[in-house]
Amino acid sequence: QGGSRQHLGYLKVEAQANLEEAVKLHQQARQKVSPDHIEFANNLWDEANAHQKLAALGVSKQAHLEEAIRLYQSAREKFSSVGREYGICLMYEGLAKVELAKFDIDARANLESAVKLFEESYLILDPATITSEFAKMLSQDAEARRLLAGLEVDVERNLDNALKLYGLARELLTDGEKIGLLLAREGDTHRELAELDVDADTNLKEAIDLYLQARAL
Repeated sequence: QGGSRQHLGYLKVEAQANLEEAVKLHQQARQKVSPDHIEFANNLWDEANAHQKLAALGVSKQAHLEEAIRLYQSAREKFSSVGREYGICLMYEGLAKVELAKFDIDARANLESAVKLFEESYLILDPATITSEFAKMLSQDAEARRLLAGLEVDVERNLDNALKLYGLARELLTDGEKIGLLLAREGDTHRELAELDVDADTNLKEAIDLYLQARAL
């Protein structure tokens, strides 16, 4: 029943009410399942997803993101460390930490932790099986690197890595609007490098070319 409520929330049918009810139902369901059973781990994962969706709706954002992170960590402890479920928990935990950082909540610590989580997830997940989610992880990893650069952490290296990650994300996408958004962000990153006087002319030309490509989509 929690899954049904959650699905309705994802479909934006009374989203907040259904997601909040899903959280309660997941918590009730775990009381009837042994902590050693795989359904217990799946339930933790599902509840974490519901918290992350509530945060995306702007509902008690910090509290829901922090609870999602705690639940993903608890679920990970029960999955095989080389399994798909473990990798997906790593990915979503990283995404939640990037969101916390964007609200200036332990920004550097959350961003550096997110980058490590993504790097571990890349070793486990097959992008062919979760193409859209994998592309989102790559693009948010790039965002994390740019935010770290903005905090003056390994600035040039983080911006260079962001460019590579945006490029990899674009290769997985077919939606023109999403590709255009990544092209624009890639252009922004080249501009940021130019502002640091790193191959300024080349990076400005690259930025302009990417903005033009983005506008054409």
